[in-house]
Amino acid sequence: MALVMLPSDLPWWDSVKRQLKRLANTKNTLELIERMQKIYENVQCEFWIQIEEEIDPQQFVGLLNF
Repeated sequence: MALVMLPSDLPWWDSVKRQLKRLANTKNTLELIERMQKIYENVQCEFWIQIEEEIDPQQFVGLLNF
């Protein structure tokens, strides 16, 4: 039987939940992008520490331009 990890099993889940709750209060696209970037950074920091790659600071630029 394969082991399946759910998001709630990961160490950064509490931080992601807090950021997702804050998304509900966004008033404009810029706030939305900023909060999505924080979620991305929290998850990537935890994950990328193990493989030593850079976090992409421009991850959501395309969405902002759209």
